[in-house]
Amino acid sequence: MITLTNVKHTNNIGVCSFEELASGEPVVLALGMFDGVHAGHRRLFLKATELAEIYNAVPTVLTFVNHPCEIIDPTHIPSLLNTTREKAMLAADCGIKQMAMLWFDEDFAALSPDDFIDRYILQLNIKGIVCGYNYRFGRKASGDGEYLKKKLENTGVEVYIEDSFIIDGIAVSSTYIRSLIEQGQIERANRFLESEYIIGGNVVHGYERGRTLGFPTANIIPIREKLLPSSGVYATKTVIDSEEYVSVTNVGTNPTYSNGAGSVETFIMGFEGDLYDKYIVVRFYGKLRDEIKFSSPHELAARIRLDKDNAVSFFEHA
Repeated sequence: MITLTNVKHTNNIGVCSFEELASGEPVVLALGMFDGVHAGHRRLFLKATELAEIYNAVPTVLTFVNHPCEIIDPTHIPSLLNTTREKAMLAADCGIKQMAMLWFDEDFAALSPDDFIDRYILQLNIKGIVCGYNYRFGRKASGDGEYLKKKLENTGVEVYIEDSFIIDGIAVSSTYIRSLIEQGQIERANRFLESEYIIGGNVVHGYERGRTLGFPTANIIPIREKLLPSSGVYATKTVIDSEEYVSVTNVGTNPTYSNGAGSVETFIMGFEGDLYDKYIVVRFYGKLRDEIKFSSPHELAARIRLDKDNAVSFFEHA
């Protein structure tokens, strides 16, 4: 089991395989892919934590390493709102103590609902299950929460089905949040996430052009599957070893230098030190402007100074 912390290093969570989970310790399971821990998922996690306290059990998420669409519908694999590590950190915010990871492969997709229950539910010392109203499992998604409740009614396992959660008349969903982030509507996306959209990663060496302009940046290369906001400059805060700093983050290709490949470059205010290879988390709060191609590095440097001032102003008036 790997132990991680949430973003602010206040809660721990263990990430493990299913085999490590089946050790006899009583658990309450939250079931789902949880692609993007949003407002609805948070309520589901909090319910799992509440039940775990009642049953003296460990609140646990059972989820997947890879997205099921890789097997079920490989032509429509959505970009991930959260990586595995980000998902674990956000679950820890809600009091979840363990997250067990399964691979969704062809064999798993072929399991009947009863096979899934026999192999992955009844093998555990399980006290309760929490799932969403739209949770599906088993071959051709033929099982759901009501099926779980019926199959487990004589086992003493409590099954709780979380209703949809509505904001502004819209059901909270990863699909809707994904569309907002793709359009750069970070502030509205954050309402539906009930948190800030985050990008975590290890700092890598970039072109170091920011340093020559007087604005050294921390560069992250997210995994290919991670959803990036639309190209532009964002007001952000960056968490380094549990300390949070106001920052300005450019997402895009840096057209002034024609980088081509996408990048996430963050200028962190008030931080001095070496960040290379360190895992940091960038929290997105709002878009300041679209990405622009400048005529010279001097013009770019002037605009970065303005972006810095605008970011400070953004948080002062938030």
